[in-house]
Amino acid sequence: MKYHYKEGKERMRVKTFAKLKKAGKIFLDPSFQVGTPRHSRWDYKLQRAYIVSILRGAAPTPIIVVNVKKALKYHEDMGIDDISIEYFRDLLERGYTWVSVDGNNRSIAVINFIDGKFNLPRRSFMTKYGDIKVVGKKAKYETMNGFLRDVFDDTIIPVCEYTEISRKECNELFLCVNSGDALNAQHKRNSWYSKIADYVRAVRAENESAFLMFIDFHQFHGAMAADSFITKCISYATYNKETKKSCLDDVYHHPESAAAVVKPIRYFDKKTPSDFHWVMSNGLKDLKGLKSLVNLKNSLNSIFDYFAILLDFKKENIKIIDRPKFTKRWLEVSGFMFADENTSYKSMDNKESYTYKTLVKKSLVEVSNYRRALLKDAIGDEFLSFQEDADILFTKEEKVVMWHRQGGKSAATGKDIPFEEIDDWTKWQGDAIIPKNKQGRHILSNGQLIEADINREKSDKLNYTHKENI
Repeated sequence: MKYHYKEGKERMRVKTFAKLKKAGKIFLDPSFQVGTPRHSRWDYKLQRAYIVSILRGAAPTPIIVVNVKKALKYHEDMGIDDISIEYFRDLLERGYTWVSVDGNNRSIAVINFIDGKFNLPRRSFMTKYGDIKVVGKKAKYETMNGFLRDVFDDTIIPVCEYTEISRKECNELFLCVNSGDALNAQHKRNSWYSKIADYVRAVRAENESAFLMFIDFHQFHGAMAADSFITKCISYATYNKETKKSCLDDVYHHPESAAAVVKPIRYFDKKTPSDFHWVMSNGLKDLKGLKSLVNLKNSLNSIFDYFAILLDFKKENIKIIDRPKFTKRWLEVSGFMFADENTSYKSMDNKESYTYKTLVKKSLVEVSNYRRALLKDAIGDEFLSFQEDADILFTKEEKVVMWHRQGGKSAATGKDIPFEEIDDWTKWQGDAIIPKNKQGRHILSNGQLIEADINREKSDKLNYTHKENI
C-alpha cells in the first residue's frame, strides 16, 4: 500500500474540507465507521474539544482517505482484483472523490460546529491576530469574532491519502489505525465487506426508533449494539441456536451459511423477503407498538428471547393469531418472571436452582432453550395457531402429477417450474386450493403446485388471487 499526504494549503483548509463533505464528495463507508455515519460517538463535549484543538493549532492527527479515481486506475491497470475495480468504479460513478477510512468523528464535529449545534467554551485564543476572547453570543460559528472564524476556516487539516489500496486492504487499514482504540467485536465485524454486513446495517437504519426502545442511544450509535443484536438473531437462525462469539464472527467472515438464511440479495432487490427478514421486521414492529418495555429495557437477552421465540414459531409453522395481544402477553409474563426473585427453577442437571433473571444471563444453548421453554409455557397458546406442514401433505409423486397437469407452470403465476426443482420445498409447494378450514382436503384433486412464498401468503384464504395477477 502506498500513500502520501495531500499537498496544497487551499485545498485542505477546514472550510474547504467541510464544503467537500457537505457536497457529498467524501464517501463514509459504513464498514469503516466506529458507530453510525449519521451520529458521532463523540458527545458535544468531545466535539467541542476537537474544535478547540483546531483553533489552537493542535489537531495533528490526519483524516485517512482513499483517492477513488487513483485507486480505480491502479486496479484497472493491475487487472486482477474485480471486487476492488467494481467498488471504486461504483463510487466514482456516484461522484465521490474520497472514501473515508478514519476521521468520521472529527469531520462530524466540524460540520456540527459550522451548523451551530454547539458553542465554543468561554476562553481566550492566541492567534496571529492577537489574543481573542470568546464570550456569550460570540461562541457560535456564525456569530464568533471574524478574525477567529478566519483562523478556523484557514487551518489546515492533515489528510493522509492512499492511492494504491484494495477494498480488502481498506478493512485491514481501518483495523490497524484503530488498534489502539477500544474497538469492540461488532466494530471489527462491521469492517468486513459482504452483503450480510450491508443487510445488518440496513435493518438497523430502517428500525432505529424500535431499537432505541431497548438500546441506549450511545450504545446504538457508538457500540453498534443494534448491529450486534441483529447478528445474534442471524446466528441463532443459522447455527442451530448457537450465539457464541465465534458464530457471530462467522456470520461475517464466512457468510455463505448466513446468506442462505437471510437471503440479503432478495432483500436488496425488494423481492419477497426471507422468512428470517419477515420475523425480524415484524418483531421490531411488535416492540414499536408497545408504549414501554418496562423492566426489560436494559435486558437485551430478554428482548432477544422474544425474537428467538418468533424464529422458532416460524420454523415450526406456528402462526400468531393476534400479534398485539401476544406481544403484550409476552411483555407481561417475561417482565414478571424477570422481576420474580422468589421462584426458583431447577437446572437441567437438577443440581442447582436459579431465578429466571439468573437464567436470562446465561448463554449456553441448552440453558437458553430451557429458559425459553419456561417462557413459552407461561405465555400459553391462546394466541397461537398450530399449522400443518404444507409440504408433507403432498408427496413428490403427487407434485409430479400436478406439474404435468399444469403444463409445467405455476398455478398461481404461470411461471415455468423447472422439473428438477419440484421437490425443493423452499421454492415450490403443494397447496390445497380449498383450504382445510373451509372443508377442503389435501387430496390430489384439490392440489396445485405454486411458489412457496405465495403459498405462505395465501395461507387459509379461499378464492385467493396473487396480486401480480390482479
